[in-house]
Amino acid sequence: MVNPLSSSLRVVVTPNTIINQKRHTLYYLYNEEMLCATATTCLVAIENEKLMSWKNHTSGQHSHELEYTIGFESLTSTRLSTRISLSNSLNGVEIRDTNSGIYKKFLPEEMSPERRLKTRVAIPAHSDLYFYQSKYVLETEVYFTHDGWSRLCVVVSNDDAQTRRWRIRSTVHSAEFTTTDQELQEVVEMNMFGQTKQDVYGDSQRRFDDLTDRAKDTLRGFD
Repeated sequence: MVNPLSSSLRVVVTPNTIINQKRHTLYYLYNEEMLCATATTCLVAIENEKLMSWKNHTSGQHSHELEYTIGFESLTSTRLSTRISLSNSLNGVEIRDTNSGIYKKFLPEEMSPERRLKTRVAIPAHSDLYFYQSKYVLETEVYFTHDGWSRLCVVVSNDDAQTRRWRIRSTVHSAEFTTTDQELQEVVEMNMFGQTKQDVYGDSQRRFDDLTDRAKDTLRGFD
């Protein structure tokens, strides 16, 4: 099967594929309490973002300078993303789907904060060229576990006892580029292989109002 990233404007992953699961300790007070965040990151889509297009109708090769963005950006819940060092936890994570030929390993420079770079692109004689950069769209779901009074409990809402969850939407402008002689337009939906979701970390539940003041203040900072 031909890798759809070479011919599609956007690959939508349905359902979203789990690519990383990690537990982060927010604080630990010996013999008192601990607050942990469990983050599950899914791949939502891969987009070929058009940076520029050129038409060279001459008999000689042309060269153009191009400015582009590379790096990681949290679009929502930025305080939580920073606190759990989400970008660092995704460094080196692999996305692999043998059926489609899609393979990606996130590089350190892609997990650094977004920054602008420049490159030069050659346009052959008598040709049209469209230049695209791969952008990975991610969503991370986070829930919290409080260890206090000798009980390890998942934090739940006061009213309906449902696990309180935060969501972080983020993007990765990668170091991958695609050049074509025609503009990409196709949107493809794919079912990709991912990780199996881990069991919930916690033996029981604890309502938000029943947490310690320290735990409540910490979680309020992420709302």
